[in-house]
Amino acid sequence: MRSRDRAVAPDDSRVPLPHGSAPLPHGRVPLSPERAGASAGTRTLLLLAPYVVVALVNVVASFLGAAAVAALVKPFLMPLLLIPFVVLVARRSVAVLVVGVIALVFAWAGDIAPGFIGMLVFFLCMQLAYIVLFARWSRTRVPPLWTIVYALWWLVLVGVIGPHAGSLLIPVAIYGLALGSMAVLAAGTHALTTIGAALFLVSDSLLGMAHFVPAFAYPGHDGVVILTYTAGQLLIVLGIVRLEAESHFRPR
Repeated sequence: MRSRDRAVAPDDSRVPLPHGSAPLPHGRVPLSPERAGASAGTRTLLLLAPYVVVALVNVVASFLGAAAVAALVKPFLMPLLLIPFVVLVARRSVAVLVVGVIALVFAWAGDIAPGFIGMLVFFLCMQLAYIVLFARWSRTRVPPLWTIVYALWWLVLVGVIGPHAGSLLIPVAIYGLALGSMAVLAAGTHALTTIGAALFLVSDSLLGMAHFVPAFAYPGHDGVVILTYTAGQLLIVLGIVRLEAESHFRPR
């Protein structure tokens, strides 16, 4: 009989799908985790390529003392990082998307701020936004023991800058606390955000030291500052994307 000779179509409902995924159309086979990961990785690299290129131009120009070129490309950094962040996170969490966009917009405002105080205020707001995000994924209630180095860092920073800060001592100390808190919370999330926050802390420390203690500046100082800043922001964003992806596909 024809009913017995007819091939039985495979039941797609038996194919295990990631949590929250819609069933695949009939006849389509889900990608293996390896192929899906490779595809996502390629897409991420393509999205981040413009940021990496502009960051490299900024870093090289800073090391070579081409201040005009560095100033010309710097305003494009955060918008070029914001675009891939939105693309990679938009379909997963509105809350993460909104807070992350706020953080990167404040970072952009800090990049183009005309004065040191304005930059300080905008980057402080950025750090507070990152703190909110990192607190979302903090995997330990007690920070890792090694993060005590951030407390020591804050004491040294205030001790060195304090005598030269004048009326800005308290704002600088508060800024340092927020910066250190961001780095501590990042240490309880993902390796990428941990390294990124540490690099950002190094960048801000070098920038602050050179501003208040001009004798601290050294050849290539601006290049090191922008290198650690751009690398830190990139790793922080990648870490947030990775954390959100992991939480999205984790069974509930």
